[in-house]
Amino acid sequence: MGAVVGGPTVGGKVKVDWKRVGAAGSVIGGIAVMHGLKTRKWRSIHSFGVALGIAATVVPLVERVRRMSATYAQ
Repeated sequence: MGAVVGGPTVGGKVKVDWKRVGAAGSVIGGIAVMHGLKTRKWRSIHSFGVALGIAATVVPLVERVRRMSATYAQ
């Protein structure tokens, strides 16, 4: 887990490499699709991969908006 998360913290927050998280989500989703989505297990795994991909896209955007709003608020 430390390799994906990145280990060091910044301001008490864990520094996450969202590009790696998104890549992992894509790989997980792709493997699930290759194995077929006929069973509940593979559908659940695919949903997890999609959720990782969405989080890897949305979280950095939210962080960027927060930084921008904090900059303009000053």
